[in-house]
Amino acid sequence: MRFTFDYMNLFSGINFIPVMIGLFAMSQALIGVEEMMKNPKPRVK
Repeated sequence: MRFTFDYMNLFSGINFIPVMIGLFAMSQALIGVEEMMKNPKPRVK
């Protein structure tokens, strides 16, 4: 019960594939933010 926070779905652990997909998605989102910060779009008036 140490890292489950009394949440029953965490007693069996977490699946590896969804975690890897989530980490990949987060890395791609951060790369996209970094590219937007380097090359901001010009504002239209």
